[in-house]
Amino acid sequence: MTDPEALAKLATEATPGPWHSPGISLRPYTIYGPNDDDLARAWEGEDAAYIAAASPDVVLALVRVALAAKAFSEVAETAPKVRRPAIAALRAALADLDR
Repeated sequence: MTDPEALAKLATEATPGPWHSPGISLRPYTIYGPNDDDLARAWEGEDAAYIAAASPDVVLALVRVALAAKAFSEVAETAPKVRRPAIAALRAALADLDR
């Protein structure tokens, strides 16, 4: 799935993040929510780590970056006055990734 709006919808309907997986070497590996709620299991530790890293808060931040980049690309050829808000939105979305 590569549709940002569809990903955002799924992320907002999921248990909020951050998620984590302790990485204990017992199978299956468990993915926990912010209150240590048991959310899912994965047979491989790498899969559990990946699923935990792709929690809804992370997906929503990536969607904001994708949408801001799309908006920027759509106005990149226009006058500087129009580009400034698009650049500001892209910078704000990128700043979300640093949090």
